[in-house]
Amino acid sequence: QGKVTVNPALKGVTDNLIPKLCYAMNKEFEPMASEAMALCLSEIIKLAGPECLTDAFAADVMKSISVTWDEYVPRFDHRHDSLEDDGEEDIAAAVEAAGEGDVDALDAVIALFGQLVRARKESIWNLFQGYHNTFFKSVTSHHNSIRRVGLCLYIELLEGLAEAAEAYIGQMASMLINACNDKYIAVKQAAVFGLGICCQFGGASFAPHVPALLQFVQSAVATPVEEDAQGHFKDNAVSAVAKALQYQSQACGDAGQVISLVLSNSPLKFDVEEAVHVNKVLCSVIETGAIQALGSPSLWMHKVLSVFTSQVGTDACNAELQVRFGA
Repeated sequence: QGKVTVNPALKGVTDNLIPKLCYAMNKEFEPMASEAMALCLSEIIKLAGPECLTDAFAADVMKSISVTWDEYVPRFDHRHDSLEDDGEEDIAAAVEAAGEGDVDALDAVIALFGQLVRARKESIWNLFQGYHNTFFKSVTSHHNSIRRVGLCLYIELLEGLAEAAEAYIGQMASMLINACNDKYIAVKQAAVFGLGICCQFGGASFAPHVPALLQFVQSAVATPVEEDAQGHFKDNAVSAVAKALQYQSQACGDAGQVISLVLSNSPLKFDVEEAVHVNKVLCSVIETGAIQALGSPSLWMHKVLSVFTSQVGTDACNAELQVRFGA
């Protein structure tokens, strides 16, 4: 490979802005300001690419992520104690409502972390390990939003590492499976989305966990959808099974049951990105003949045609799928 040429003007901008934004993030803790700075840093890393992100800059960004996290997460405990002293009846709901801005800031920090992971795949795990305890305690928080953002940060790590994540997925799979039983629907959605990522990138390391994923989803999809949050959760659960079918077929057991689980819960109605993926998996199942595991075409053809025709003309049917649907 040839030597990568770094745009001098762009490098000059990043060399100037990254240290200043990191410094500001470590000092300014108003939620909208933190959110804006994190998003700005995220865009700089995305546009500049890894060539402009030196080891020192990566360490500075990771430190700023940790400092911001350490500032906002404890605020939920402080609010809880304060509201308890004030005699608030529904303390949990009041804490969540008061912390919406803080959660927005943390979500922006997670997006920044995702960009950092993608830019520093080779070295991010060692860099992250120094801050692991800061983030891991969020996953077991008694505050719903904090458990969600904690999981989302780890999922960003797995998704950003992509194929390089296989070495670490064994350590995280049990955490995600346990979180699928959380009482808060947004935590469950994050967990099952993360398990889909594990299916995709986990290889043999995740194969032993596939039966637990399938068992959970079979139970989860039986619950009627009464609100959008449940719909998004169900869509992510079905998509996780589709990813198991695509990337972990040897661990899926009865292929007919797994294909039926995906097909019977299609089309997805709430998450367009996951709907596209599930539609592609259904196309592959038909194109490879794997759908014969369901038996005679008379048993499944009507459902397949119903799913495909309902998707044509929607965002869940991109140019590739239009061709495959018509094949």
